[in-house]
Amino acid sequence: MVRRFLMVAWGVAASAWGQSPGVPSRDPNTDIRAGFRAPPPGYGEVPFWWWTGEKLDKARLLWELEELHKAGVSGTQINYAHTRSDGWRTEAVEPAIFSDAWWDLFAFMATESAKRGMGIGLSGYTLDWPGRDNLFRQLGITADELQAHVLAMSPRDVTAGADGVSAQPQEAAAVSVTAFALREGRPVPGSGVALDPPAAAWPLPAGAWRIMAVSAPARPETLDPLNPESGRRVIERFLSPFLARTPPEAHKALNYFFQDELRLAGDERLWSPEFAARFQRLKGYDVRPKLAALFTDIGPETARVTTLGEMQRDQPVNLAVMGRGSHSR
Repeated sequence: MVRRFLMVAWGVAASAWGQSPGVPSRDPNTDIRAGFRAPPPGYGEVPFWWWTGEKLDKARLLWELEELHKAGVSGTQINYAHTRSDGWRTEAVEPAIFSDAWWDLFAFMATESAKRGMGIGLSGYTLDWPGRDNLFRQLGITADELQAHVLAMSPRDVTAGADGVSAQPQEAAAVSVTAFALREGRPVPGSGVALDPPAAAWPLPAGAWRIMAVSAPARPETLDPLNPESGRRVIERFLSPFLARTPPEAHKALNYFFQDELRLAGDERLWSPEFAARFQRLKGYDVRPKLAALFTDIGPETARVTTLGEMQRDQPVNLAVMGRGSHSR
């Protein structure tokens, strides 16, 4: 399960929640040891509450909530299952998620949870998976300019003559283009020459070369976690409605929102121009000419590049993941 993304607070709703159960203290002098010995309200068992199967019934849900409360459960996290034969979509349910009937049920259960000092939230499991007809797609979150860009490489072998090598039209838009000398049909490690993608031709020494163009096409129905606007959109379209569609007295129960198996782009080779600039500020060199190492051995530098996921540890994730510091697991 992917949990490498930064968990951040819903800043827009902080004033509404106040110090409701489960909200972590920001006091630097907090006695953490004492908190582990005697967890404060809001920290405890939080089961996955599967709102799947038969049509949801308010009386049945209330009975289940009361039974959980009697057992000392701190709160609940609503989850939805997926199909197997239909593209792993979120299973169809009644009422449909985020429909008016669904919001009426959620507001009622949030109010009842607040009365019992319990929290309630919604997991993003299946709802945010890329490339599927799920809630994020229906809300328009995984659309247009906020789609993720994923690196891909297109190699071609050429023979450089007196005029070098002519570029191909599609290489002009590449993130990087690197040429490697060939020996017996294989790239010579350490022979890489960084080329200017927009150039019409590249002056390479005579001989056999492999041109490796690394591009970053947009991936449909995904969300770019490296773009700060992605977090704002998730807050606006997915998180803020929980405040707007529940009564004020229920706001203190809004908790345990969590992204399980967060795969917004479906790939680790994510890319953005902002990442390249930040990497250079932190590491002191331009990583773009070395991106071919994500796909093939370019010599000693390959070990330094390894996977883009490791490089992205230095890139703050801007996506506001569902959570306020206390989570279901």
